[in-house]
Amino acid sequence: MARASGASLAQLTAWEGSGLVVPDVVSDDGYRAYGPDDLVRLRRVLLLRALGVPDDGIGAALDRTDDLATALRMHLDVLEAMRERLGRQVDGAAAQALAARHRGLTGPDVSPGVADALDRHGLGTAAYARDALAVAVG
Repeated sequence: MARASGASLAQLTAWEGSGLVVPDVVSDDGYRAYGPDDLVRLRRVLLLRALGVPDDGIGAALDRTDDLATALRMHLDVLEAMRERLGRQVDGAAAQALAARHRGLTGPDVSPGVADALDRHGLGTAAYARDALAVAVG
């Protein structure tokens, strides 16, 4: 299953523990047997994960529908709501004040050290901070 999908054994084990992908049979010696439907489900998991759906969201999406297009539309709705919320935060008075304070202390950019620290919280956080600084009233 790992070879057929490109997922690691560790990832398959983790997903098995969370119920995302469950083998049809687990032998006493730990050998797992998956059926064709399991491979289809695993490919859906991999696709949704590649599109940025978190593991807990993947399970919910797949449990609500077997239709991948419906699951993707639900994820798109979530992403659009997040984009709208983030747009309001970058333009909000609190974000503007924080960005202006940062620019006053350190200049108009995010230093490499700060960028590394920000990206540890989530890839792209530093880019978000740079964007916020770019729109801050100087």
